[in-house]
Amino acid sequence: MELSDRNLAEASIVEIAVVLTDYTLRKKVVGPHFVIQTDLDTITDERTKERFEESGLMFDMQEGSSSVTVADAEKQILKFLRGEGIV
Repeated sequence: MELSDRNLAEASIVEIAVVLTDYTLRKKVVGPHFVIQTDLDTITDERTKERFEESGLMFDMQEGSSSVTVADAEKQILKFLRGEGIV
């Protein structure tokens, strides 16, 4: 999970992925990965902006590049986990 800010009180989710592992943390199933559509003006921390620009996440979050909302991601992740017998 990637957050929009280092200040957790101000942060929102901008990227989330699911990987299921066994008890030794060996990867068993790679689940969904989402980049959340985000208003880039809400990312005010310069170090976070630089990191997101370097990784390409800033572009991926822009309107038009991502249409996924947090609610959309939540629904899809829960559906995936149910399908795997987790929830």
